Amino acid sequence: MHRSRLETPTATIVVLMALTPALPNTLAAQGSDPRPWARGPVLEATLEATSGPDVILSRVWGIDVGSKGRVYVRDDQTRGVIVLSPDLTYERTLGRRGGGPGEFRHVSTVQILPDDSVLVYDRNQNRITVFPPGASEPAYVQGLPGGPYREVFKVPEGLVAIRTSAYEASGADVGIENERLLRLSSDGSVATALFAFPRKENLVYRRGDPRGGGAVSITSHPFGHRPFVRIVPGNTVRVVYASSLAPEATLIDVESGRQAVLSYPEAPTVRVTRKEMGAAAERKSTRFARMLREGGPYVWPPLTGVVAGGGGLVMLGVRTTDRKVWEWASFRDDGTHAASVVLPSGVVVYAQREGRLIGTITDEFDTPRIVAYRVGSDALEARR
Repeated sequence: MHRSRLETPTATIVVLMALTPALPNTLAAQGSDPRPWARGPVLEATLEATSGPDVILSRVWGIDVGSKGRVYVRDDQTRGVIVLSPDLTYERTLGRRGGGPGEFRHVSTVQILPDDSVLVYDRNQNRITVFPPGASEPAYVQGLPGGPYREVFKVPEGLVAIRTSAYEASGADVGIENERLLRLSSDGSVATALFAFPRKENLVYRRGDPRGGGAVSITSHPFGHRPFVRIVPGNTVRVVYASSLAPEATLIDVESGRQAVLSYPEAPTVRVTRKEMGAAAERKSTRFARMLREGGPYVWPPLTGVVAGGGGLVMLGVRTTDRKVWEWASFRDDGTHAASVVLPSGVVVYAQREGRLIGTITDEFDTPRIVAYRVGSDALEARR
């Protein structure tokens, strides 16, 4: 079982969640119950909207939703924030390429604040920009004395940031990458470490001895593990951390130090097929494709995503033994199951608000689209 290494005596809420294989479509038990942890209902989700050709995306890294249903998208190649209407049609791009006020070189964070202002963190310029609701020009731009960081979020009375350590190639020829979650003061001048955790898994190629000037090449591992860190909206500072290696999550309440534990150790095993391996290898260079094939066989990480929000619930996306569907299960902060939704496999949910799930799906041309599902119940937003 994977765990993060705590760096301060701050108490934590630990919610260890493991999901057993879900049955096709309904997830209903047949014979012995394959989901003994389940207490809430399996809700019906209806596809409500899909972005069209007017929304050009390369790779989506983050989505947030405003109180009026507008969708704010952080895309890899867009030097700004893509704003979509509630029906997922293109409205505008917030910001532009450049180094001046309201201009960006690399958008790393998009966060909708409680008053519907939009916070944008630019890692390359190490600064925060805040746009008032509906405005195209920023209310203020603030540089941070520390950093740069992978992401920065606004929380009550300060900021929370994720810092990535530099890549290291040790004498044992082992690549090490770690990340740390930090609590920052409002101006970024004071940083307190909360905990450390492993960064996403990469494929690493070394030619010669790195200590003697040898080359090191790195690319993402299509079947490797990755971390998820989410800020829970609210008046207290709560952070969700999870690793895709296991369907479990750690909910850290920085202020109160409350703690609850729940653990169900079994999780589905979904092996990578030869077709999936071939498709992944085709996207890599010859060198990395060979490394990938030599490292097989692989098993897909069971956790596909984490969503924080919707009345304080934490939603986990989990692979099922039915390759056509994934289960997205919401849990209260005491670890009890609130409800689940079954969505087509490949749908990654980033945000939930007012009975709507907003996420992405990749089409046959490897192009992402934004999708919105309507859930016909308020169970996903019910408070404990």
